[in-house]
Amino acid sequence: RDADGIRKLMSQWGTMLRRDDAAPQDGGDEAMSGFLNDFLQAGGVKLLLKELDESCAVAEDQQAQQTEQQRQKRIAELEALKKKAVKNEDFGLAGKIKMELEELRGPSEPSSPAKKDRSSSPTSRSKSSKAAKEDGKSGQSSAATTPTPKVAAAVPPPKAASPAAPKAPVEDAFQKGARTLMGMLQKDKRLDKWFQECDLTQARSQLCEFLQIPVDGPVSPTFQLSSSLLAFHIEELVDALLDELAALGSDERDMLVTAIVSLGKEPPSRDERIARFFSRVCDAHVAVNAKNRSADDGSKYVVKALNGYWLDSEGMVCTVEDGKCAIGHSSKVSIAVKKDQIVMNGWVASALSSKAVEWQKGEKSLTWNRITQGESEKLEAEHQALERKKKDEAAEKKRVQEEEKKRKAEAERKAKEEEAERKRKETEAKKEAERQAKEEAAQRKRMEEEEKKAKKEADRKAKEEAERKAKDEAAQRKQGRRR
Repeated sequence: RDADGIRKLMSQWGTMLRRDDAAPQDGGDEAMSGFLNDFLQAGGVKLLLKELDESCAVAEDQQAQQTEQQRQKRIAELEALKKKAVKNEDFGLAGKIKMELEELRGPSEPSSPAKKDRSSSPTSRSKSSKAAKEDGKSGQSSAATTPTPKVAAAVPPPKAASPAAPKAPVEDAFQKGARTLMGMLQKDKRLDKWFQECDLTQARSQLCEFLQIPVDGPVSPTFQLSSSLLAFHIEELVDALLDELAALGSDERDMLVTAIVSLGKEPPSRDERIARFFSRVCDAHVAVNAKNRSADDGSKYVVKALNGYWLDSEGMVCTVEDGKCAIGHSSKVSIAVKKDQIVMNGWVASALSSKAVEWQKGEKSLTWNRITQGESEKLEAEHQALERKKKDEAAEKKRVQEEEKKRKAEAERKAKEEEAERKRKETEAKKEAERQAKEEAAQRKRMEEEEKKAKKEADRKAKEEAERKAKDEAAQRKQGRRR
């Protein structure tokens, strides 16, 4: 189909039209120019284009058949892989294979842009053929009456511009968001069972409608549902979706699609997890149209998304409202954005989602887990009951302590009295012993004195007796001498 090939075909057509007597001679440029001119005048170009068009149509049909055969072969291979995945209970892989099968079986784009061109249809080709014949006849009649001008060389007809390939439809923010959200949901193993049984195209369509619910009014072309926003809420979205699936009957068809539709309930029956997600989507939409925008806007909206009730790893209920956090009944502290970090009273958020927050303060760590308002109220009631129990226990303990103190005081009083009585008795006994000792000493002294007196008296008497005896003896000796 290049220029040389077209010239060769034109030469063949010219030879056939001029018969052998008008065939060009080797090296005869003038003869070549003459019969090519006659060929052009006879409408040969149109006949040539008709031939090229028919050959292109045949090639396109063959290509389409080959593409269809490859598609059917791929579908058969995927069906076999899907059965194997289901047999092995690999529902995640089976879901991905099912999505690819739906894309292959869905409405396919035309295999070639030429098929969209009306000129390639059988009707248009027949019309072109008739027109070419009429042009050929008119050209021959005009060639008889009109002098043939000489041309220096044959110029091939210009190629018709092939129509541009059809462009894929441009996805809007919600379609892109639905595709991203669909991928995140498919990564959660808890949903494998339902993805295996659902129409993925319908599920993606319902996700797209679900994402549009919170946005009112015209949507800015720069609006996007970022993957970070969706990832922030994905855990709660999956939890809410599982709750909806659990509430459906087992006989429901395409339960996952039905559950996605149920997520978009109107207030007040709307799940608070979905309400938080919708609020975040609204904030993202408002932020696009805001006049005064800053680099910290994203973090500020994350702080707002923390509104609600949390249970920390120490068992305390934390209530967050408009960037203020109250832990239990303590005073509120601020949650702020500093250098693109979310900080609270010296703690820095190291990991964030709508379901859990990890806080870091030096080597210390603290975890928040999202709880519902009902759970918060239940924990608060339990906390109050525990506080009352603690107060009652403290009062009872105080009463027991006071009674014990009284008993101890009474025992100490008795001990003191007994000690005083013991001391009194000891004193009295000591005094009595001293008295008795004194009396005994006095008695001994008296006895000693009496003994001394008796001895003295005895000594006196003995002396007197001795003196008397001595006198008697002296008297007797004296009488004896007198005799």
